[in-house]
Amino acid sequence: MSDVVFFAVNENINNHDCENLGFEILKDRLVKRDISTVIYHIQVDKFENMDIEKIAKKIIELNPHMVGMAITYRDVKLHCKLAEKIKSKNPHIHITAGGALASHASVELLSHCKYIDSAIIGEGELIIANLANSLLQNRDLNRCQGIAWRNENKIITNDLPKEVVQLNENICIEREMISNNDLRWARIETGRGCAGRCTFCAESRTYTINGHKSWRSKSPDMVMKEISYLINTYNIKAFGITDNAFEGVGEEGKKRLREICQRIIQANLNIYFTALFRADSFNEKDYDLILLLKKAGLVNVFIGAESGYEQTMRIFGKRATVSQTQKAINLFTKAKIAVLVGFIMFQPYSSLEESRANVILLDKIKQAHRFSLYQHRLMLFHGTPLLEKLTREGLLSDDFSIMNPYGYKIKDTASKWLVERIGEYGTFTKIPKEVYVLQNYCEFIATLIAKISKDKKIWTSSEKLFSDYEEVRESISEIYINFLNEAIDIAATSKSDMQFELLKKEKLDIKLISRKLQLLQGSVMRFIASNRTNKENVNSLF
Repeated sequence: MSDVVFFAVNENINNHDCENLGFEILKDRLVKRDISTVIYHIQVDKFENMDIEKIAKKIIELNPHMVGMAITYRDVKLHCKLAEKIKSKNPHIHITAGGALASHASVELLSHCKYIDSAIIGEGELIIANLANSLLQNRDLNRCQGIAWRNENKIITNDLPKEVVQLNENICIEREMISNNDLRWARIETGRGCAGRCTFCAESRTYTINGHKSWRSKSPDMVMKEISYLINTYNIKAFGITDNAFEGVGEEGKKRLREICQRIIQANLNIYFTALFRADSFNEKDYDLILLLKKAGLVNVFIGAESGYEQTMRIFGKRATVSQTQKAINLFTKAKIAVLVGFIMFQPYSSLEESRANVILLDKIKQAHRFSLYQHRLMLFHGTPLLEKLTREGLLSDDFSIMNPYGYKIKDTASKWLVERIGEYGTFTKIPKEVYVLQNYCEFIATLIAKISKDKKIWTSSEKLFSDYEEVRESISEIYINFLNEAIDIAATSKSDMQFELLKKEKLDIKLISRKLQLLQGSVMRFIASNRTNKENVNSLF
C-alpha cells in the first residue's frame, strides 16, 4: 500500500527523455514527511492507445489514498477517462491534478471532469504535502492552501500560499526514474519562469500566479553540485535543462550562464546538454557565449521562432523581430549546435501572405525540412492574454474549452481551407507517416553532428556524414517549400481538393522520402564502422 501514487505517461518519445522530474521533486517532499509515495510510469506510442483499464487496475492494486496526475491539454480527455475508471473501482481515492492547465483552469477542469477531486494551483512543492496530510488525517480541505476542490456539488478555490519555492532545495534528490528505466539522460532545473511574456504562453505564468517575480534561479554552485551528484550517483553524462529560458534575465542571467559553462569546462566533465533560449537574448556580440556553451557541451537548443510575419509576432507579444529571430537562430547553427524551433503556422488571424512569409523564414533558418512545423496550429490556453483577446473579439468557437484548445475561428476563409488540409488535427489532414520518420531521423542526426563537432579531431569520416545530412536537408526542404507554396496557390484560387490531393501525391513521394532516410541511415552506419576502434566515444554519442 502507498499513501500517494503519481501517474506519469509519456507519448512517442525516446527512452532517454522520459524522466518526470516534477514528480520526483514532489515525491522527495512527501517522503521527507514520511508519506509513502510511488511513481507509476508508462510510455505509449500515442495517448489514445493508453490501456486505461490496465492502468486503473495497477493503481488500485497500490491502494493509495491519493493519486496525482500532471494533466496537459493534449491528454486531458484521457486523464479524465482514467479518473472515471479509478473512481468506478474505488470511489474513496482522492484524485488531484497539477500543471499549467490545472493552475489556470482549475474550475473548468473540475467542472468538466467530476471524477477529479482537486486541482493544484501554482507550484506543487508548496501544496502537495499539506494536501496529502489533510487527506491521510481526514481533515477538512478548507485550510489547504493552493487548491481548488470539490465539496459535494460546489467547487471551492482556496487562498494561494504566500511562500515561494526555494529551488536550491530541489537538488540531490532520488531520481528513481533514471535507475528504474536505465536512463542515460537526466533532467535538470536551474531556474523557473521567463522574462518573455508571450501572449500564448501559460506555463511561465504558472510560476508567477501568486505574485512572485517572473524568473528565479539556482546558484552556479548548486547547479554544479547537482550535475556532479547525477554523474557520480547515476553515471549520467547527458542532461536536458528544463528551464523555460536557460539564459535567465539580462546581463546578470548571462553572467550566471557563463559561470556555469566555465565551471563545467574547468571540471573537465565532458558532458552533453540541451536547453531552451529566447531569440531576443542573443545577437552577434553574444557569439563568444554561444561558443562557450558549445565547449561546455551544449548540443541542441530550442528557440521559439513562432512566426515569419511581423504583425503576428506583435500579436504573440514576442520581443524579437523576425529578423532578430533569424539572426539568433543562425548564430547557433553557425556554431554547429542543433536547433529546434517552436513555430505557430496557423492562428485566428492567419492570412495566405503570412503563410508565405512563414515558409520563407523556415527556409532561412534551415528548418524547412521539418514538415510538422508547417502544420502547427495555435493551442489556446487558459490564463493567457491571447485567450482574453479572442474572447473580447468573439473569435472563440462554441466548442472551445480545455478539451478543445483549437476551438477558435480563423477569419480568412482561404487560410481556413488550408488549415483543414495541412494543419494538425485538420478535418482532412492526412500526411504520409514516412514524412515524420524522416524528420525525426534528421533531428537525431543534427544532434549527433553537434556532438561530433565538439571535438572533430577524435573522429574519422565525419565530413561525409555532415555532407550527406546537408544534401538530404536541402533537397527535402526544396520539396516541402514547393509543396507549401503550391498548396497556398490552390487555397488562393480554386480551393480544389482534387488539385490538392494530386499535389500531395506528386510532392510527398513516399519512395523518394524513404530513399533519403536510407541514405542517412547508411551514412550513420558507415560513420560508426569507420570509428569502431573508438568504441567508448561512439557509445557516448547515442
